[in-house]
Amino acid sequence: MKDQSDWALALGVNRFVYHTFAHKPLGDQHRPGMTMGPYGVHWDRGQTWWPMVEAYHKYISRSSHMMQQGQAVSDILYLTPEGSPMVFRSPNDALKENGAIPDKKGFGFDGCSPKMLIERASVENGKIVFPGASSYEIMVLPNFETMTPELLLKITSLVENGAKIIGNPPLKSPSLVDYPNCDNKVKTLAEKLWGTAQVPVNRSERKYGEGTIYWGGKLRNNTCDDLYPAYENTKNLLRQLNIYEDFTSSNNNIRFGHRKTAGKDIYFIANRTESFQTTDCVFRIEGEPELWNSVTGESRRIADYSVENGFTSIPLEFFPYESFFIVFSGDKKYGVNAKNGKGNFPGFNKFKTIEGTWNVSFDSNFGGPDNIEFKELQDWTKHEMRGIKYYSGIATYKKTFDIDELENKKYFINLGIVNDIARVKLNGKNIGVVWCAPWRIDISGALIEGENKLEIEVANRWINRLLGDKSEPEEYMRTIKFDKGLMGGQEYKTGRYTFTTKSAMSSFRFTEPLSSGLLGPVTILETIR
Repeated sequence: MKDQSDWALALGVNRFVYHTFAHKPLGDQHRPGMTMGPYGVHWDRGQTWWPMVEAYHKYISRSSHMMQQGQAVSDILYLTPEGSPMVFRSPNDALKENGAIPDKKGFGFDGCSPKMLIERASVENGKIVFPGASSYEIMVLPNFETMTPELLLKITSLVENGAKIIGNPPLKSPSLVDYPNCDNKVKTLAEKLWGTAQVPVNRSERKYGEGTIYWGGKLRNNTCDDLYPAYENTKNLLRQLNIYEDFTSSNNNIRFGHRKTAGKDIYFIANRTESFQTTDCVFRIEGEPELWNSVTGESRRIADYSVENGFTSIPLEFFPYESFFIVFSGDKKYGVNAKNGKGNFPGFNKFKTIEGTWNVSFDSNFGGPDNIEFKELQDWTKHEMRGIKYYSGIATYKKTFDIDELENKKYFINLGIVNDIARVKLNGKNIGVVWCAPWRIDISGALIEGENKLEIEVANRWINRLLGDKSEPEEYMRTIKFDKGLMGGQEYKTGRYTFTTKSAMSSFRFTEPLSSGLLGPVTILETIR
């Protein structure tokens, strides 16, 4: 979910709506319960991990709040054709391949309808601007031979006032309003703006008023299937105009989004891979940078960065799918090079490894044992007990460990491998939920010298218990009676622990249980800088 959420945030989605919270009329003991059939992620209180989901919701709330500040920063405006239906689709090469969730590249872009352009667009300082919204370095026209006189007149006005446009001249109007005069008006306006209807073989530019039209050469659209010229060609043109990418990373694995307020530039950046990344991130901005972490709500100044020719380069580290906000203030209180060699992330030493036997308790209502000892941490699916192998829900790990001496440092607990989400309690204090990499959380306020009592709640997903019930239901393990009158209010025996609708299982394709539980190793870390 975090990878998909970060993808949406980077593309500009800043208000998440969780559509349809499925009704659960039969009570919490009959779960997962009713669903919206096989569709989507079932986001409701019937989920195993629901008691811990608040941590994710806080992340989305903080991130959405940040991405609602000011206006989005984009450079390229793609004008959609007139007529309907019309769904905006960017050039294929404007997006980085990433399975079902491709990411934008270094120049942000938006699509714009002709109606919006006519009613709201103007030009300021050579950019196309919209009141209270974004501004754009260049506008790309669609590969259509038709355009109404009203739209072409607006485009002419924008170029005259300083806008930069990529596109070919239209040949006629798509409308029969004022026909045939409408076609004559289009031809006259096009000849006035472009000078000729003949598309040049090589890329050309034509000055008109304070603006410029770019067309021909690689900016031509040679087939009807290509609505816009390739992003790569637009990028090269912008670079020749000394307009460079808003954001780049040296390994090309970091997605981004950018918002701008009166006094700050806010970049959302996220690792889009499942591997650790160390990379130099380059931002098209100068200012004093801070790192804001919307997982924890913490923020701090960045100490190691460099500034050159209007760009700020920051060496950054990302755990799998980790994300940050980099916030630049308008203050420029730095030298040409602010690198200090200390790095931008704390270092850690392993302070203690928590080994030995763990006491683990499962919910017997869903097939697990009330209490069992694990001699060492292990994957539930590898356990010999069927009730653990196919268990779905929350299990609680308890362990006591001793600390000889503490220093005036910060201490973190690192959970190692967790499938899928965990809540940490130490000495009776709720430390918080750990739900994404890095799988660690600050325990400085609860860790004490002497005996420490650790409790870790771990939740996995419903897949394992559903699979167990589907493959080999245990004979007559439960007595069921629906208080609401379902099945005539009669008691009956069942071998299944789960209850859901037939339609919800229609897309169930799992044949093996998913890795689950606290796999560790669990360690205590101390900061070294």
